Amino acid sequence: MANRKGAWDYLFDVIQPDHALLQEAQVRPGRPGFTKGRSIGKGSTKYGEGGRYAWGSVVWSRYELEEVELPSYQGWVVAAQPLADAAPLLLSVHVELDRAGRSIPMLHRIISDLTPTFERTSRLVLGGDLNADVAFDTKYGTRRHAIVFERIEDLGLWHCNRLLPPGRRQTFKGPEPVMDDHLFVSRRMMDDVVACHVLAGDDVPSDHFPVVLELDS
Repeated sequence: MANRKGAWDYLFDVIQPDHALLQEAQVRPGRPGFTKGRSIGKGSTKYGEGGRYAWGSVVWSRYELEEVELPSYQGWVVAAQPLADAAPLLLSVHVELDRAGRSIPMLHRIISDLTPTFERTSRLVLGGDLNADVAFDTKYGTRRHAIVFERIEDLGLWHCNRLLPPGRRQTFKGPEPVMDDHLFVSRRMMDDVVACHVLAGDDVPSDHFPVVLELDS
């Protein structure tokens, strides 16, 4: 969301989702639907005590939400359960770059903390700005990013971004086709996935393009 003017209007008027996993968002009264989230405040890996974030990750839904408490990374990771029949648990994740410009260490720690949630939840959708992309492995001759995605799938999640065509994979506005926003579903939900695509265009009021997942109800 990046607190940009028109971001919430774009969500409601253009995307029109049933649920949304948002990052760099603020919960404010008066908006349609239901939200769960909190500001990150001082919890910065990159800036330490000097970091102050008035925004955080947010789960939004057309349905009433019940927040699910998580053990760590408050504000960076938010989980909420829509109070609707057969609705999956929703997890919105934002991974911060550390002082060395790395995202993978924090992402591994988040995945470790979420492992009990993965094990006890049969239906969930996890998504957000992970600041990770296997294209970085190709660029720098590593496997760090591939390994963390393999680990997530080994824990029972299915990577929906594999459905994106190679030419439509960019989710971050920049000179390189970086795909750092990702969506996963529980493996038992993979047959419910109808489509996954990126809404790219000059009218998107953010520095990221939204990734849209369609599930069979």
